Amino acid sequence: MKLLFAWRYFKSKKSTNAINIIAWISVVAIMVGTAALIVVLSVFNGFEGLVKGLYGDFYSDLRVTPSTGKFMRLTPDQLQRIKTLRGVNTVSLTVEEKAVLNNGDFQALVYLKGVDSNFADINNITRHIVRGNYNLGEAESPNLLAGVGVESAIGADPQNINEVVVYLPNRSAKTLSADAMHSYNAAVTGSFMIQQEFDNKYAFTNIGFLKYMLDLS
Repeated sequence: MKLLFAWRYFKSKKSTNAINIIAWISVVAIMVGTAALIVVLSVFNGFEGLVKGLYGDFYSDLRVTPSTGKFMRLTPDQLQRIKTLRGVNTVSLTVEEKAVLNNGDFQALVYLKGVDSNFADINNITRHIVRGNYNLGEAESPNLLAGVGVESAIGADPQNINEVVVYLPNRSAKTLSADAMHSYNAAVTGSFMIQQEFDNKYAFTNIGFLKYMLDLS
């Protein structure tokens, strides 16, 4: 019965033709609005999945950070206990500090992250290398993997490997003097592109070099 009453507004005698037109226009408007809303929500869901995927390619599934300060020390026993936790497949140690990269007239303030040999196993950063390769060197001969924004800011070219000067704070310095910063040469051997938030801020090197420069060894 309800359908019959509704159908009258869509198909009736010529004397009520205006009502039919208004009814059909209303239905079409609702259909278009609903379809547009579905498309917009689908696009946003797609972007959400894309952003989550990019963050997952940069960060590990789980991160342990110090409750206070910048650094924390793990004893071999603590590290072993973490490795034996259920669901833990790989553990990677990292050290992060702000640094200045200088290449002649070019320089940039970056977040320099020192990582160990397991780092590439806990994320997909190697999939996003656009130039050069993933080679972070050794403590005595460090290499850098820089975001494309950092690479551009310092005028580096991983295809023609050139060295830049890395400046890091001297944690034992008491005053702002010439000894307030440590410096060391490092070669830029690769660049990555994930998203602007990471590309313009981060550079990677080996953890041995960064621990040495920050007197954490």
